[in-house]
Order: sequence, then C-alpha cells, then structure tokens
Amino acid sequence: MTSAAMHMHKNLGSFERLVRLALGAFSLFAAAALFENPLAKIACVLFGAFALWEYGTGWCPLHAALGGSSPSDPLSHPALRLLGLAAVQGVMAFAWFDAGWEKVTNPEFATGVGKTLAYFASNNPFPWYKAFLLGPATAQSALFGLAVEWGELAVGVALAVAMAGLLVGREAKRRQALVVSSAALALGMIMNANFYFAAGWTGAGTKGDNVVMFWVQGVLLYVWLSSYFSGSRPKAPAQRKA
Repeated sequence: MTSAAMHMHKNLGSFERLVRLALGAFSLFAAAALFENPLAKIACVLFGAFALWEYGTGWCPLHAALGGSSPSDPLSHPALRLLGLAAVQGVMAFAWFDAGWEKVTNPEFATGVGKTLAYFASNNPFPWYKAFLLGPATAQSALFGLAVEWGELAVGVALAVAMAGLLVGREAKRRQALVVSSAALALGMIMNANFYFAAGWTGAGTKGDNVVMFWVQGVLLYVWLSSYFSGSRPKAPAQRKA
C-alpha cells in the first residue's frame, strides 16, 4: 500500500462523520446568510466544503495528527482537551479579526474617533478613565483609533496562526505558538479592559461581551503560560499502531 493510500485510510467513526456533516452544512449556511464580511464568507465556504469532504471520505488530517488513526481509535483525553482549548482560541480569533476588519474597512471610524471618545466620556462612571478619554486619548485620537483597529486585527490573526501551530506544528513550533498565543491573549485582555471602562456603561451587551472575552482569554492565557513554564508543552499524541 502506498504512503498516500495509508494516509487516506478512514479514521472517522459514525459520530465524527455526523459532526463533519453538521459543521459543513452550518458553515455553508453561515456563508450564505449570516456573514457580511467577504473574508468570513470565503473562510466559511472553504471550511464547510472541507468538512463535507471529510464526511464523505471518512478521513480527517487533524484527527490523524492528534492520534486518531482509525474509526475505532478515538482521540485521547489530552488530545480532546487540546482540541477544545484551541477551538475556543479560534472563536476568540474570529471575534477580534471581525471587529478589526470592520473598523479598518470603515473610513468613518478613524475620522470619528474623537466624537466616539467624547460620547464614551459623557456619562462614564469611572472619573480616572473619563480623564484619560478626554485627555491623552482625545489629544491623540487618530493614533488611538489606528491602535484600536489594527490591534484588534493583529490579535485575531495571531490567535488564528498560533491555534494552527498548537494543533499541527512540530515541538518547536508548538513552543512558539504558546508564546504568540500568550502575547495575543494578553493584548486582547488589555483591549477588553479598556473597552469595558470606556463603553461598558453604554449597554449590558457591550459590558457583558468584554467581561466574557476578558475571562475566557485569561483562562487560555493561564493554561498556555502554565504549559510553557512547566515544560509540559502541548504535544501531538503519539500515533497508535494499527
């Protein structure tokens, strides 16, 4: 049997294939009806098509990389934990990238930052942050706006790239992915904290979103830093012999 044929040997059980079918269908639906961002639409179409291909072939390269070599060989608990944490990071990556892309592609965002800051300061319940909004932030509103939009975009890209490195990279790449993930998560937490102090008072949704994102990223940051400093960096489970 050739190497290519061995790699294409089915490794998904019935449940895993149904999951791929559901993911593929939902991703294509999201591309058609939910997202306006063209990059999000393209990503959903590609992801959906790939998930349906995995459903049809019964083979998943990521499943194989994490140790699942046959339908009767489910992923180990460490592999499932890594996959779950990486998936949560992927959700955070999309949230930041989508927010940054919306601002970067909107010319009115940069020009209207000054008015936005004034509104955030109008009824702000934190005197010290209100002083920051009306002082340094307003004085450098253009620079502040650029930092926000490109910072959000950078965090989204960094989290997505690092997520891939954690899942399929070699040992050295996984170590680098932990560093990149930690830096991006820390920056995301800083931005969420600032958004909370600036605009949390404007509505329960804004307040809640930033609180949830802050703590989700905090949990991920703790896990990745603990793995890095303890030396127990996430590793791909060893391939089981058929």
